Amino acid sequence: MAVRFFKYSDIMHKLILILTLIVVTGTFTSCNNNRIENAVRSTLGKTISMPYEVQDSTIRKFTIIRYLDNPVCTSCQLHMGEWRIYRRQVQRTYGDSINFVFIISTKNPVEAKSILSMYKFDRDAIIGDNLSFCKDNGLTEDLGKDFVLLIDADKRIVSIGNPCESQKAAENFNRFFSGKVSTIRLPYIK
Repeated sequence: MAVRFFKYSDIMHKLILILTLIVVTGTFTSCNNNRIENAVRSTLGKTISMPYEVQDSTIRKFTIIRYLDNPVCTSCQLHMGEWRIYRRQVQRTYGDSINFVFIISTKNPVEAKSILSMYKFDRDAIIGDNLSFCKDNGLTEDLGKDFVLLIDADKRIVSIGNPCESQKAAENFNRFFSGKVSTIRLPYIK
């Protein structure tokens, strides 16, 4: 059995390569997080205009807007079962003071309407193939194609985050609903 000895330079070369990969990965991750954080900071506090189709005459304390742009798999990305459970919890605790609106830009509006109808969200939805919600409200592309906004009665964005995917976002939304927080806060970004 032969014993193989490595040259010092071979080990150093591999070590330098590994350290370089770690530094490059960390740099890209940090830049992406900064970009998202800047997008959130620039979005919070903006006043948005609701599309005519969902302008409710009932004044609600808050509206949760779920925006989805061109999903690959509409039913997979919407997670309507989770949203139905969340809506029940919110309505049980806060009554009808919270409104839910789904804005979905999709090439297959029939499928999206069917899914929302099945979960009883179709009344509060705008579905089309070329919606301009983000452009009309000056929302940055850095927010992505799938995000959730919490707006107050003055149509001001007070929080961003998906309460069905992030416990911290749900807790942040609940602070607003219960009146424990009345100022805009930078939420946890998943």
